[in-house]
Amino acid sequence: MTAATDERAVALARAETAEADGRLLDAIDALTAANRYARDGAIERRLVELRNRAFAMLDERGRDEWPRVVPDQFDVARGTIPQVAGHDLTADAIAAGIGNHGSLIVRDLVPDDVVEQLRDDIRHAFTARDALRDGQQPAAEDAPWFEPFAIGREKAEGFGNQAFIRAIDSPPTLFDLTDAYERNGLLALVAEHLGERAAVSANKCALRCIVPKESDLPGGGFHQDGAFLGEGIRALNVWLALTQCGGEADVPGLDVVPRRLPDVMPTGTEGAVFPWSVSGAIVDEARGDLPIVRPEFAPGDALLFDELLLHCTGLTPGMSQSRYAIECWFFAPSRYPPKHVPVVF
Repeated sequence: MTAATDERAVALARAETAEADGRLLDAIDALTAANRYARDGAIERRLVELRNRAFAMLDERGRDEWPRVVPDQFDVARGTIPQVAGHDLTADAIAAGIGNHGSLIVRDLVPDDVVEQLRDDIRHAFTARDALRDGQQPAAEDAPWFEPFAIGREKAEGFGNQAFIRAIDSPPTLFDLTDAYERNGLLALVAEHLGERAAVSANKCALRCIVPKESDLPGGGFHQDGAFLGEGIRALNVWLALTQCGGEADVPGLDVVPRRLPDVMPTGTEGAVFPWSVSGAIVDEARGDLPIVRPEFAPGDALLFDELLLHCTGLTPGMSQSRYAIECWFFAPSRYPPKHVPVVF
C-alpha cells in the first residue's frame, strides 16, 4: 500500500467515527480529504447528503449588526463596478464593493484548470440530464454527473428550466466546486463576511448553460433576488463565469444597474416581462442617470452581489457559443431563507 492509500484509509475511518458520533462537519472534512486522494462516486454522493444534514450542526448566532459597514476602498467613477484580483480579495473588499457600489468584480477567482474542470462537469451533467428527459439511459461516462437529490427535487423540476441544474444533483460537480472554493480561500472569506459558516440554497446553487438556440428568449427580466428570498436574510451571491462573456462579446453575461439600492423594487407592474421582474420604467427610475452596465468576464472571473442588486441575464440573438456559469448563493444560517433546502459549504 502507498502512503496516499494509507492516508485515505485513515480519512475514511475518521469519517465513519465522526458521523457515528454526530459530528457531521468533521465527517465532511474527512470525506473531502479521502476523495482528494482518490475520487469515488460513492463518497461524493455521501457528501451531498451530509452537507444537507449538517445544516443542523451550524452555529446560528451570527453578527450583531448587518449589513457590514466598512470604508470604501474603491476609488471608481459613479456607475463603475469596482474590481479586485482574486488573490487580493478580502472580506472588507466584499463589504465595500457591495455596500457602496452594489457589486464587486473579482478577476481570476479560480484558475484555468478549475474553469476547465467545472465546464466539463457541467457538460457531463447536462448531457446526462437531457438523456434521462428523452427517456434514455445516460452514457456511462456521463451518468454519475446527474444523480438528483431527493429533497427539494419536485420543486426544482417544477421550474421546467432547461438552462440550469442544481449543483447538489451533480455530486462530482458539487465536490469540485466546494473543493475549489475551499482551496482558494473563498469559503473562509464568505464566512468572515457573513459572520458564520455559510450554507447555500439547493435551488440557488446552480450550474448554468445558455446555448445559442436559447438566445432568442425574451430579455429584460431585471430583478432583485430579495423579491423572492424574503426579508431579513443575509446573503452573498458568487456568479462565476466559465466562458468569455459580457462586454462587447456576442456571448452575454449579466446586465447590471451599477449602484447600491436601499430596498427591493416593486415587481410585476405594468410593462414587466415576468411577474417576478421589474418593469423598464422602474429600472430607469432606479438607475437614474447611470447606464446599464454589461461587465466583461473572462473564464474564472466572478461577480459578487447580494439580494438588492438589480440585474438580469443578458440574452443576445446570434450567440456564437454556449455560455457556462455557476451561480452560488451563500446565506448566513442565522438568517437563512425559509422553505429553501440548505447545503453546508
